[in-house]
Amino acid sequence: SFFWVQRQALAMADPTDPAALAQVSARLAANLDGILIAGEAAWPLVVEQFEEHDGPGELFVAAFLAISARDDRRIAQVVEFAKANKQAEMGLQGALSQLPPQQTGYLVRPWIASTDPFKCRMATATIADHRVDAKNSLGPLLNHADVAVRIEAYRLAGLTSRKDALGALSAALQ
Repeated sequence: SFFWVQRQALAMADPTDPAALAQVSARLAANLDGILIAGEAAWPLVVEQFEEHDGPGELFVAAFLAISARDDRRIAQVVEFAKANKQAEMGLQGALSQLPPQQTGYLVRPWIASTDPFKCRMATATIADHRVDAKNSLGPLLNHADVAVRIEAYRLAGLTSRKDALGALSAALQ
């Protein structure tokens, strides 16, 4: 969890130090590999760490493990942790964005159309972070009832250069 938080800080630094970012990213990857190898045995420790510290780094590790294992029960638990702790929720988003679309697509596809605004926002942010075109789903997202979902949809439209969204973006600026 520490390496993920450190990596986030380095990635957002201006100017970014590519060497330091690469070093921390490598250490993060090595630690995540260890957690994945530990598999089932790691889960109680991961949850204990989150419950003890409840930060975004701890939630990132829990989400990374749950999503990598495709464990629906643990994913639901991680989603509930994120909903209950606004500060930690970026850990869930970080795991969804760090994992490749091939590993998160099974969650993102149903979540993008979910009636749960939280899941819809997480899915929209993930698609934006991966710079994947939402195709026909973008229109409804740009007009979503939840403002946080709309914000992520606007970001997605910009990141994927969706010129057909200019009208909605202009209206939102008004």
